[in-house]
Amino acid sequence: MTASAHTSQRTPAIHRRVPLFISVGVLVSALALAGCAPEPNGANAPAPTSATSTSAPSPSASAVTTPTPTPEHSAATPVSLDLRLDQLVVTDSEGGEQVLDIRTDAVGVRDALFSMFGEVAPERPDDRYPIDLYRWPGLTLSWIEGTPASASVTFRAASEQDVALTSAGLSVGATVAQVEAAGAEVTAYGTYDDVTAYRLNVEKVPGTSSLANPGEEGERYLSFSVVDGVVTMLGVGDDYSDL
Repeated sequence: MTASAHTSQRTPAIHRRVPLFISVGVLVSALALAGCAPEPNGANAPAPTSATSTSAPSPSASAVTTPTPTPEHSAATPVSLDLRLDQLVVTDSEGGEQVLDIRTDAVGVRDALFSMFGEVAPERPDDRYPIDLYRWPGLTLSWIEGTPASASVTFRAASEQDVALTSAGLSVGATVAQVEAAGAEVTAYGTYDDVTAYRLNVEKVPGTSSLANPGEEGERYLSFSVVDGVVTMLGVGDDYSDL
C-alpha cells in the first residue's frame, strides 16, 4: 500500500460570538410634597409670608450607545473528501481545497483525519504484521508501522460526520451500473466470497511485479467492492502487494 501526505492546514472550527447588551436605568427625581398650615387668628399673628417654590429640573437620562457587535467571519468547514490514486482532496464549504499526499506522508494524513473526525486509538488487527489501523465509522486508515509511505485509506460509508466520502464521483451505495458507466472493469481477481472487485483509473507502477499477471509490471487503481450490485467499500488497490 502507499502513503499519504499532509499539505495543508486544519480548517478551524466555527464559534459564535454572543453580543453583550448593557441595560441602563433612568434616574427620576422625587416629587416634593407641599404642606398646608391653618390660617392664624388675632392681631399678634404674624403676617403670612409667601414662599416661591422652585421645582428642581428633572435630570435627563444619559445617552447610551450600545456598541454594534462586529460579525465574525464564518470559518470554512470540510464538506467532502475525495480519494484519488495519490491524494486525498478535502473540499470546504467555500470551495477551497486541501490536498493530502497519501504516498509520502501517512502521519500527516492521520493528523489531518484526527483534526476532521477526532482522534482514535490505533488497532493491531493481526499480530503477525506490524500494521496500525485507525478506524472511524465511515473510513479507515492503515500503514505498516515505521514506513509512512505504505498507507491505505478505505471508505466504508458514503459520509463521515456530514463529510461526503467519494472517489471518481462514486461512493459507497453506488450501483454496479454507475460503476461500469464510470469506466470501471472487473479485476483479475473477479468475484470472491460474493464480492466482485472493480478497478478504475489503472496505472502501471515501475519496479513492481504483478501477482495477477506474472512477468508484467504491477498496476495500481481505484478499487470498488460490489456486493449484490451495490458498492460496499472503496479504496486504492493494486495487484502487486502481498499484504
